[in-house]
Amino acid sequence: MPRILLLDDDPELRAVVTQVLIPRGHQLVVCDDGDTLRAAAAQPAALLILGGRFADAEGRALLTELRAAAPVPALVVPQGRGEDDLGAL
Repeated sequence: MPRILLLDDDPELRAVVTQVLIPRGHQLVVCDDGDTLRAAAAQPAALLILGGRFADAEGRALLTELRAAAPVPALVVPQGRGEDDLGAL
């Protein structure tokens, strides 16, 4: 069963990801801060998902740190944009 680490500060998004991945047989470790993720990353993972405020420079630094210890594929999900920001896309 693939082990996936999820780091996101949005409880609703964490709940949705949990509802999608667990029934499909994935072992999901949900983290809400960098320290929890570092502890969870001590065990091998198939994928790391960084979202919310962790998709910024702080998250990239954390990802670099974790990948130095063990290479792991990562999915970085930027925080959502508001309607006012859509014109900038």
